Amino acid sequence: AASAPPSDASSSSTPALMRLPDLIAALASQGEVLRWDPSQGWYEVLDGPRFEEQYNSLRCRRERRKEDAVYRPFARMHTYFTLARGEKWAGTGSAFRPKPKAAGSPAHP
Repeated sequence: AASAPPSDASSSSTPALMRLPDLIAALASQGEVLRWDPSQGWYEVLDGPRFEEQYNSLRCRRERRKEDAVYRPFARMHTYFTLARGEKWAGTGSAFRPKPKAAGSPAHP
């Protein structure tokens, strides 16, 4: 099994497409659209529209099986995270926690 490269978004001015847990950790480390709140144990969305834009530009996508498939950018978030506050993953003020022992999940900041 091939191992994923270490996530260090700051080492490149044009980051490669990332797996979801690495992408969330990288966006939180930048602190502009997402932040890690250690007292609550969750990620908090600071700017929903910009979070969604950056998330979509960096995430690794699978090919659609059908041309008319519905576009669902946050469809795999539930695999690694649990929505703790809010109604949408990318809603400003929403918060989500890493699931315990999520496969391939990096340590939180």
